[in-house]
Amino acid sequence: MGMHNVSVALAGHSVRHWWYGQGDKPRSVLPPLSRDTLAEMIGTTRSGVFMTNDTTGREQPWLDAERAREKTEGERQLGEQGRRVSEERRLEDESARGDAEQLRRLAEASRVRQEEHRGLLEQVRQEREAFRDAAEEARRAAEEARLAAEDARHATIDAVRVTAEALSANLEQMKFVEQMRRIYRDLKDLKDPDSN
Repeated sequence: MGMHNVSVALAGHSVRHWWYGQGDKPRSVLPPLSRDTLAEMIGTTRSGVFMTNDTTGREQPWLDAERAREKTEGERQLGEQGRRVSEERRLEDESARGDAEQLRRLAEASRVRQEEHRGLLEQVRQEREAFRDAAEEARRAAEEARLAAEDARHATIDAVRVTAEALSANLEQMKFVEQMRRIYRDLKDLKDPDSN
């Protein structure tokens, strides 16, 4: 069924619907219906409404121009819709690029922070190594000091023993000297008994 036949059928249905309830006898005069009113009634555009008196040859160029205008308008609307879709896609792509750039910056900042943390951990490791070496050196020094103190204690003991031996020898010498003096006095008394 062509477009003309569909329009005629819809127009006839609308007119019959208008007559419904008006009695069995149809009216002889139809109320004036504009093309816009009929288009609104059947849910189409003004140029989509074809009445029987519009099919004359003088109206055909106007209908062709109207169809061409509507086709151009439809194409323009499709083009506008396509541009809007393209713009939305461009905005979405731009937003996605912005999100990707932000993620890249975050990843770079995270990488820099991880590098800094690795540097700090390496520094802490080196400091702990230095502390361990210093502690080991201090332990060695303490051990050497302990050995030196032990040697000093032995040396002091030896010195005290030598001193004690020397004092003992001096005491023995003093006893011997005292004994010699006593013997000398005794001998002197025996030799000269009148001296007392």
